[in-house]
Amino acid sequence: MIGVNRLIVLDADKVETSGQIPVELVSGNYHFLILGETAGRIFYDGEYISVQEAESVLVDKSEVSEHERCYHYLLDKINMNRQRFDAAATTEQWGIISEGYAIMYPQAVKELCRQGDYSYKAFLNWADKQGIIQTDGKNQTKLKKIDGKPVRCVFLQLNEFQDKDGFEPTDVSQEELPFK
Repeated sequence: MIGVNRLIVLDADKVETSGQIPVELVSGNYHFLILGETAGRIFYDGEYISVQEAESVLVDKSEVSEHERCYHYLLDKINMNRQRFDAAATTEQWGIISEGYAIMYPQAVKELCRQGDYSYKAFLNWADKQGIIQTDGKNQTKLKKIDGKPVRCVFLQLNEFQDKDGFEPTDVSQEELPFK
């Protein structure tokens, strides 16, 4: 689902004839929804996307909680910056990735939340209730040895569909048993 707070709708037929998307749109943090018969040629699937079909997948910003948006923002930042979790890289480190968790220095999470205009404390409270962070019971952080030194870190679950016990939901639409 795409939030509509920064959505630009482009008529692919007009973009194809001009061949350009304005620079100010490309450089911003926008989602593009490309409509029109040309959209199928741009994505090489030959499928036409109607406005009605597009509207059915759009979600209004108010329908998604701020904390859930923060979680997805953090996941995006983590995936875009994997080098910041690699000890061999010469960039500023945010932590490590281990066993399905981004184990991050609290200051890195605070800074990312600030950049995204989210509340660090409110996000951690929500994440704790949702079970997507590991805690030590009294703190919303947990000790982890990094380079042989114990450090308090935020353990952020990378798989949003995994429950507290490590299970993922599956589609159980099988109507007939495979054996009789």
